[in-house]
Amino acid sequence: MSQPPKILVLSITRLGDIVQSIPFFRRLRLRHPQSEIHVLVEACFADVMHLVPEVDRVHTVRLEDLIPNLASGRPHNLGEATSFYRRLVADLQAENYGEVWNLTHTRPSMVLNFLLAGEHGRGVTLDAYGLQRVNSPWLTYFFATNLARPWCQFNLVDIYANCVSGVDWQAGRDLSFREDAVPKRDTVGRRAGARIALHAGASQKSKQWPVEAFRAVAERLARHSIVEVVLIGGRRDADMAEAFRGLPRVVNAIGQTSVPGLASLLSSCDVLISNDSGPMHVAAAVKTPVIALTIGSALGSETAPYGEGHLVIEPDSPCFPCSPQHPCTDTACASRVSADAVAALAEWHLGRRSAPPPDDLAGARVYRTGFSPHDGCLELARQFSARPFERDELHKLMRPAWLSVLEERPLEVPPGEAHDSADLAARALAAEPVARELRGTARQLEHAAAHASGKLRTIENLGTLMRRREEELARILGGHGLLKSLLAYVTVARASLTADDLGAQAQETAAIYDRLIRLLQPLFQASKTTSSDKATVTSLTEDTHEDLSQRT
Repeated sequence: MSQPPKILVLSITRLGDIVQSIPFFRRLRLRHPQSEIHVLVEACFADVMHLVPEVDRVHTVRLEDLIPNLASGRPHNLGEATSFYRRLVADLQAENYGEVWNLTHTRPSMVLNFLLAGEHGRGVTLDAYGLQRVNSPWLTYFFATNLARPWCQFNLVDIYANCVSGVDWQAGRDLSFREDAVPKRDTVGRRAGARIALHAGASQKSKQWPVEAFRAVAERLARHSIVEVVLIGGRRDADMAEAFRGLPRVVNAIGQTSVPGLASLLSSCDVLISNDSGPMHVAAAVKTPVIALTIGSALGSETAPYGEGHLVIEPDSPCFPCSPQHPCTDTACASRVSADAVAALAEWHLGRRSAPPPDDLAGARVYRTGFSPHDGCLELARQFSARPFERDELHKLMRPAWLSVLEERPLEVPPGEAHDSADLAARALAAEPVARELRGTARQLEHAAAHASGKLRTIENLGTLMRRREEELARILGGHGLLKSLLAYVTVARASLTADDLGAQAQETAAIYDRLIRLLQPLFQASKTTSSDKATVTSLTEDTHEDLSQRT
C-alpha cells in the first residue's frame, strides 16, 4: 500500500500573509488527512506556524541568506548564497515531497518551487525558461487583481482557502490558532474599564495612519470613558511609543512580545485599532474586534480582518487606493480620516454611544465585515451611508462572475445588482466580440496544429491575426480600471499555459478567452445605461476584421 504524499508549503512571507493562510492549511489537511504537512518560513516566524495545528513540521530559513545584498555591506557574497541555496534544496529534496505549494510571488519562493517540483509545482513557480507560472486559478485571479487595483473582490483568506479543491466549499474556513498554543493571560492586575490596543506601525510607511492621530484617538477615548490603552508593535516600532508620552493609563508593549504572546495580549483586549498589518490579523484569529485603517495601497476587500463584525475605515478619496507599483507620496489620503471619527467608531463598537451620524464621519468610508449569504466568503457592507458607491456596486456584480469562472459553476448574479457606468458597459460590449473572435481563432489554431505539416502558412496567419486582435482587446479593456483587471487576468493566464505542444496550448488559450467572455457579459447585461448604443461600440472597435487564416 502506497504512503500518502508528504506535502511542503513555501511560506517565506510576512506575518499577516502567514496568519491569513491558516484556513488554507485546514483545508489542505481535510484534502490529505493522512499526509505529513511541512512548511518553510522565515526563522523569525517559526513560532507563528507552531500555532497552526495542521502543520506537522516547520523548516526555517533566513531571508538574508536567500537574497544576498552586496550593496548593503552584509558579509555574504554570491558564492556563499549559491552554496546555501544548494544545501537548502538538497535537504528539502531528501524529504521526497509528493506535493509542493507556493502561495507567494517572491522570486526565492518561485525558484525553490521550481527546483523542488519543476514547472508543475502548485501555486506560483517558474517555467522552463525561468518565467513566472501560476498553477492555480485563484492565485491567477489574485495576481491579476493586484496589477489592477482596487478590483479584488475576495479576501485573501478566502483566496488562499479556495486554492484547495476537493473538499466541501465551507469546510475549514475558520481563522483561529491552536487554543493550547496561546498562553492564557492573567487578568487579575487589569485595570477597570475597556482595554483598547493600538498598533500604529505597518509594513510600509505609505500604509500608516499618522501616529499623532493614534495619540489623538487615545486622548479622546480617555476623556469620555475609562480606557486602558495598550501599545503593540514590533521592535522597529519602538520609537512610536514616544508619541504617547504623558498620557495616563497607557501600557507600552511594543517589541516586548512573541507572536504567541501578542495573541494572548490581544485576546484580553476589547478592541484593536490598527493599520493594515500582521497584528491586525492576529487579533482577528483570537476573535478580538478590530477597527482597521486602510491607508495607501491597503485594500479592505482584499485584506480586511477575517471574521464577523470588524470595522474597516478607508479615506473617501477618488485616488484611493494607491497602486503598489506607484506609491503616492502625498499624505492627503491619511489625513482625510479624522481622529474624532475613529474615536467615535471605537466608542460605538464598545457600546458606549449611539451610532455616529454621517456628518461625523466625513472624509471616511466605513464598512463592516461579514459573510456573504450567496457564496459564504467574507464581504464588506457599507455602514452609516446610503449613498451608492460605484466600486461597491461593481464588486457585488463581479463576485459571482469570478466564482462562475474560477470554480466552473453556473453564473448566479444576485437579483437587483447593476451598475450605471456607460463607458464600462460600452467597453465590455465592444470587447466581447473581439474575445469571441480570439476564442474562435485559438480553436482554428488548435485544428491547424493537428495537421501542422500542411498548415504552416495557416498557423502563421492565425498567429498574426491573434496578435492583432489581442492588441485591439488591450486597447478597449485598458480604458477602465475594472476591465484592466480582466486584461491582467488574461495576461497572467496566457503566461501560465501548462501544455508543451501548440495544439494543446491553443486549446488552453481558447478556454481563457471563453472565461473572459463570461466575465464581460454581466458588465453590459446588468447596466442601467443604454450600453448597446451602436455608435459608441463602433468607436471602440475596428471597422473590419480581416480573416488572415485563409491566406496562403
